[in-house]
Amino acid sequence: MQQLTNPMSKLQGTTNFTTGLTPDGELIPYGTRIETFRANAAIARGRLVCFVVPTSTAPLSVKERASADITPLTIGVAATSAVAGQEVLVCTRGHCQAFVGAATAAAGNYGIHDSTTGELDPVSAAIDAAVVTGNVLGVFLGAKDANNLAPFWFSRY
Repeated sequence: MQQLTNPMSKLQGTTNFTTGLTPDGELIPYGTRIETFRANAAIARGRLVCFVVPTSTAPLSVKERASADITPLTIGVAATSAVAGQEVLVCTRGHCQAFVGAATAAAGNYGIHDSTTGELDPVSAAIDAAVVTGNVLGVFLGAKDANNLAPFWFSRY
């Protein structure tokens, strides 16, 4: 079994993936997957992120997803904040806190790409997933907090 380490543990308030605990001392939910990437630009915690296609002079990196970005490049939700060139932890599957801005999220809402960079748009679960405009990226597990972060289960893949 592979030992998970958190290269970002030196940052205050980040989750300790070695012990499996959040900054609040709660257990990380089973099935949650966190990956480490290099930030291409500043990324705020809770923002939807996508790959920046590598070139001969720039390696693979991630950035906050903009509405013009290609949907298949969307990979997850930032679990930490980072500046350009810094490592950022990204939830690629499972429980995370997703930024919804001024929108209202409720348990059971689908999460789709928003037209605002990095935001997820909550869509009523009463609407059949087949008629939701946009790609469903997961489901909200509750209401947002004072920082406009809502519990979310990311399940893009």
